[in-house]
Amino acid sequence: PLNPVINNRSFGEQKELVTRNGIAYMKGLQDAGILACAKHFPGHGDTDTDSHKDLPIIPHSKERLNQIEFYPFKKMINKGLGSVMIAHLYIPALDSTPNLASTLSKPIVTGILRNEMGFDGLVFTDAMTMQGVAKFFQPGEMDVKALIAGNDILLFPKDVGIAVTKIKEAIASGRLSVEDINEKVLRILQTKDWTGALSRPTIKRKNLTQDINSNEAKSLRKQIISSSITLLKDYDNLLPLIDSTTLSIATLTIGQGTNNAFNKRFAKFFDFEKFTMRSSPEFKEGDQIAKNLKKFDLVVVNILNSSNSPSKNYGITQQSLMIVNSIAKKTKVILTIYGNPYCLQSIRDIEDVSTLLIAYHDNSLTQKSVAEAISGASSITGKLPVTANLNYKFGKGLIIEEPILLNYALPETFGVPYRKLMKIDTIVEQALNARAFPGCRVMAIKDNKIIFDKSYGYMTYDERVPVKQNTVYDIASITKIIATVPSLMKLQDEGKFDIETTLENYYPLADTSVYKGMKVKDMLSHQAQLKPWIPFYMETMDEGDLRKDLYRKKPGKKYTTKVISNMYILDSYHDSIFDRILSNGLLEHKRYRYSDLGYYFFKEIIEKKTKQKLENYTAQSFYDRLGLKTMGYFPMKRINLKDIAPTEYDLMYRRKVIRGFVHDPGAAMLGGVGGHAGVFSDAYDLAVIMQMYVNGGTYGGNMTRDLTGPTHYLTS
Repeated sequence: PLNPVINNRSFGEQKELVTRNGIAYMKGLQDAGILACAKHFPGHGDTDTDSHKDLPIIPHSKERLNQIEFYPFKKMINKGLGSVMIAHLYIPALDSTPNLASTLSKPIVTGILRNEMGFDGLVFTDAMTMQGVAKFFQPGEMDVKALIAGNDILLFPKDVGIAVTKIKEAIASGRLSVEDINEKVLRILQTKDWTGALSRPTIKRKNLTQDINSNEAKSLRKQIISSSITLLKDYDNLLPLIDSTTLSIATLTIGQGTNNAFNKRFAKFFDFEKFTMRSSPEFKEGDQIAKNLKKFDLVVVNILNSSNSPSKNYGITQQSLMIVNSIAKKTKVILTIYGNPYCLQSIRDIEDVSTLLIAYHDNSLTQKSVAEAISGASSITGKLPVTANLNYKFGKGLIIEEPILLNYALPETFGVPYRKLMKIDTIVEQALNARAFPGCRVMAIKDNKIIFDKSYGYMTYDERVPVKQNTVYDIASITKIIATVPSLMKLQDEGKFDIETTLENYYPLADTSVYKGMKVKDMLSHQAQLKPWIPFYMETMDEGDLRKDLYRKKPGKKYTTKVISNMYILDSYHDSIFDRILSNGLLEHKRYRYSDLGYYFFKEIIEKKTKQKLENYTAQSFYDRLGLKTMGYFPMKRINLKDIAPTEYDLMYRRKVIRGFVHDPGAAMLGGVGGHAGVFSDAYDLAVIMQMYVNGGTYGGNMTRDLTGPTHYLTS
């Protein structure tokens, strides 16, 4: 734990873990023709001395070294390891020559590595400028000793000219033979041939960075980082954090500003306030931050800009920890530390923090991954690779297996090259050029992962305001399956509705019409002989103008039903609409014919059974419970008008741009709420409810969590 130079450069403290990961890394490199080099032989881990500055001493017996330090090297050699680097270490049990680094020891390099372990690949020295060797030997002499010891390649000689001269002198004197040099050169040439370096053409630099950083590579990197995040404690079972409309959330970033990758990704899932604090705040600053944050139900704290220096407590200050714990005494706190897990051994004063995670890197991708893990968009499976202290030992890590929220992933995660999805750009561009629509957003989801999400064009044809990811749309007839259908499903679950019965059982007025005996199931599946739609508004107009007995510009007695701004219809016209439907007759043949009309009745049925307005029932039962910020009727109660896409300029009826009000005239005449139309949403919220259907009726673990009360379950 106190090693100042190896530290987080190791895969861990347990030999099997180090070996398993080391072999995987080695194979990954060498399968691609890249020479893998295992370092630092015989084992640089168990020392608190930096070999850049001095010669570390490893006091263990050969038996202990054979059991632990040698173990990964032997296993990798048996799997075809290409090269090894020798460390600058003093190991008396292997070679007791005073101040002789293992790099210069023939008993270690040739005796143990070559002869005992049977390694026949390339052997590198560590840098010959490091004080672990340079402190005790002069340039040239130490290079000769390294070659005599059995090394093939001298890394970073302190003085190349002197080294060459001394090597020639050693050959002339017989300390080194030409055969020794030839053997080393042959081994180098064989390695070049094995890797393909002798025949490989010169690499072209054009697009090199893009080629190396392919989406396949990025996808793999994301998976590795995400799976490493480790949950060390979660006393209040906060994770995965499920949205609640009653929950006030704040984030506190320590060591960085609020415009960070975590906050940006966290905002995909939650509404919250952002705060920031320096790593070493003055008392007044820290005290004020603590006071500001204690009023929230939950504070998510991220400690960034840590370091790998044990002497500096890994960049984590006691002042910041004391402030975090002060906040935790008053409210729930989720704390994530981005950096070296050994920092946990010196962390104090966070006993009141109920949830603690360790992420091993401080970069934007890790921050995004932590936001997803906390939110429930990805699983948490990491295990500590080292023992930090008595509480946090090797292998510790709470597991949250199943991701429960939609998350973003590269299409390459599922073997789909992004270039294939670029065809979407071509299709949309053709539609834009044909003026089929001024703009849109396209989203594709696979296995709970959003693999394509892109906005195109503008809100209107004048191309002034571009479509963005937060653009909200009137989603028209999709209302049927995201408002009416789930409501009926829920009522059926509760025994209050049955699709096998007939309409008059729920809407008695149908009993005296041709609608008598109409099966609810047929209405839902558009096979009830219903006509597609009725232009109700036309009967409220006289020679193209609105009838004055039916409309008012301002609300008043009997005129409270708002069609659009400055347009109110007679409240009792609601009954006229249903009279018109019931007297409209049916189609001649029973076959599939899409129709809005059945959903007018379903709205009435839902409101009667629930004793709630449809807009309130759907919000409380589904949208709020699922954390959908934009979905619902009457969008302007929640959303700024500038973020809502207009649907059209209505020349026939309302005679103005329709924006923020339902486009469908029938739903508008019912006050903006229909069973067939009226819901607005952005693409993400619509994707969530569709994913809920794909999941068989569950999403977000099928529950929302209120930190002050019991767990609630959503039935659908």
